Amino acid sequence: DYKRNQQLKEAIIFKLKQLRTANLPVRDAEANLRSLQDEWEEIGPVQNDGWESLKNAYWETVRGVYEKFNEHYEQQRVVLKENIDAKKSLIEKLLVVNQNLENVSSAKEWDQKTKDVLGLQESWKKIGFGSRKENEVVYQEFRKHCDVFFQAKKEFSKDIESKFKEVADKKRLLIDEAKALSHSQDWKGTSEKLIQLQKHGQRAYNFICQHLLPGVVLDG
Repeated sequence: DYKRNQQLKEAIIFKLKQLRTANLPVRDAEANLRSLQDEWEEIGPVQNDGWESLKNAYWETVRGVYEKFNEHYEQQRVVLKENIDAKKSLIEKLLVVNQNLENVSSAKEWDQKTKDVLGLQESWKKIGFGSRKENEVVYQEFRKHCDVFFQAKKEFSKDIESKFKEVADKKRLLIDEAKALSHSQDWKGTSEKLIQLQKHGQRAYNFICQHLLPGVVLDG
């Protein structure tokens, strides 16, 4: 029995050495290690004169397997930290985009900033996960600043829509006035009034271009 037990324990040590060099997923390797350790404990005693060297060989091999696991997890920790750092860098860039949003006054500027934010969101998706706790914190931070941007853009759009409605209402009044003048027999007075209406219409057009088409060269 002693001899058989020694052979079984030597077989466990051999399997452990193979496990240390095997290219297995860490989870599977850890499960195999636990199984082999259980087998070792279940094997009966060996002769005293061979036990010490056998025990030392076993624990040396087990430590070697654990070192392999530790190297893997250390590499994983490095990758997780790099991912978190990359995500924090995107948050810093987003903060720059969000600076002085209250002073952004043209659709062209908003379009450019929107492209910047969407680009940062795409970059975010390409970065792997960080540690679970940190990953959730940086995600909530990034999402918060994205929400700030899109809420500011929404407010700007509402303001523009309101001004457009105001301009449209004024232009409708000008049209009504022009229609009323079409029935007038005072040609000179009517002509002067029509010129004034055209000027009002041009100013309304200029307003639209300044807010939606910045950089357009306006006539008159």
